[in-house]
Amino acid sequence: YTWTVPTGATIASGAGTNSITVDFSVSATNGNITVSGINQCGSGPATPFTVTVNELPIPVISGPVSMCQNSTGNVYSTESGMTNYEWTVTGGTITAGAATNSITVTWDVAGAQSVNVNYANSNGCSAVAPVVYPVTVLELPVPIISGANVACESTAYLDYTTEPGMTNYVWNISPNSGTFVQSNTNVTTIFWTAAGAKWVSVIYTDNNGCTAIPTIYNVTVNPLPGTPGTISGQTTVCAGANSVAYSVTAVANANTYIWTVPAG
Repeated sequence: YTWTVPTGATIASGAGTNSITVDFSVSATNGNITVSGINQCGSGPATPFTVTVNELPIPVISGPVSMCQNSTGNVYSTESGMTNYEWTVTGGTITAGAATNSITVTWDVAGAQSVNVNYANSNGCSAVAPVVYPVTVLELPVPIISGANVACESTAYLDYTTEPGMTNYVWNISPNSGTFVQSNTNVTTIFWTAAGAKWVSVIYTDNNGCTAIPTIYNVTVNPLPGTPGTISGQTTVCAGANSVAYSVTAVANANTYIWTVPAG
């Protein structure tokens, strides 16, 4: 047997027999498969068999190319009306639409990521490999706060600062610990009115439109000394008396004492 196949096709097995297996490359064209028989008298007439070679689809993906880490509701779409949609993403999670022409993605990991899809078109043909759609996931900013991390209760207004040049600054402090200026800038002012372990926090939106992870800045607020009790000691003394003792009970939160005495 003598076989011929269309341009771009090759006989994989069975050449010379009455049954062949054919491989069609991605560049194969429409054409005829023909076969003729051969015997000792020569070659007989050829019989043609027309083959239509359908082109493979090349999916096209649309959707956002640059998002913030942890962003949700990101929609990516490809051609509708196909079958066997197969989506994958790197660095994210498909939250809806996995078997359709449109998916919703939450981006979990910062860096260079991708959305990939393949499908079968109306001819039942799929792309050679999934189409890759590059995506950049932007890392969330982490504010840095500076300011006094040790303060005294009810004594001074203190400034706390973070990076300038951002937007949507939101400051906060631990509950019931003082008063502060809710500034829309990179500086807030706090008056600590309660002692103990406290904190300052801030978030903002950076120049990429990403909202920061809240930063917590720990502050120790030391208490003021308590009010001394009644002084005990002699209320009447003789001029020239020495080593007359006076005392108070220990004052809460005091580590040293300042005494004043009459002239002389």
